[in-house]
Amino acid sequence: MSAAKRSCAFLGLTFAISWLPLVPTMWDAALPLAPLLFLFGPVASAIICSLIFEPGQRLEALGLRFRPNIWWLVALLTPLALGVIAAAANLALAGQDFLEVHNWQIALAALGDIPQARYVPSAWALLPVCILLALIFEEPAWRGYLYHIWRDLGFWRFSSAVGIVWGVWHWPMLLLGVTGAHVGVPELLEFTVATLVLAAYATLLRDRSGSVIAVAIAHGAWNSVSHLGASLKMVTAVLIFGLLLTAVRKVGLRRITPSSAIS
Repeated sequence: MSAAKRSCAFLGLTFAISWLPLVPTMWDAALPLAPLLFLFGPVASAIICSLIFEPGQRLEALGLRFRPNIWWLVALLTPLALGVIAAAANLALAGQDFLEVHNWQIALAALGDIPQARYVPSAWALLPVCILLALIFEEPAWRGYLYHIWRDLGFWRFSSAVGIVWGVWHWPMLLLGVTGAHVGVPELLEFTVATLVLAAYATLLRDRSGSVIAVAIAHGAWNSVSHLGASLKMVTAVLIFGLLLTAVRKVGLRRITPSSAIS
């Protein structure tokens, strides 16, 4: 089957599984399992499509390869570093001396415009949970199955296409207030721009690591520190693009294939 038909099948199934159960919420009749079904949409679709369309290379189609290399460490440390920088920037923008702040979480929550900081217990405690959730629910789809059928589009076109799909897929849950903040059209577009930026970095990680596990590590680390401040968006946009362009210039956009993987 052509890549176009496999793409349509995957995307149609993903959005049907994720979005349709949320339709009753428009009439205040939410289904109890709707959020869980939403999360399972991408990975369920990826597994189904790989079973049907990718005989003999199902694990490869999902990107599930365990060959750790230095990029796994990059995937973990970069978002954590950005989170610390963003937290410090947010406190500085609020006129606080972050060197004298003993509990950043309380200080950030006191700023009043970061709803997540009020109830997230700790970035460190949340880290392994976020990584596991990213691996279970999303990355075998975005950087697994879509990577398998779309990566030949080229680095930037693939990253842009996945970034848009990834961002738009989140829209219903954002509109339902999962972030704890009011979300309108500007916020949806802002979120999608963020996923476009992060998708390029995720593609680089996927190319260089040869596995969705590294991307899940980065995805989970990002989510675990995303409550540390609104300025995280600004810091991430600048630093991720800087890191991405530096890495691309230095090592190129060569993908790691099974024959060139680092054991």
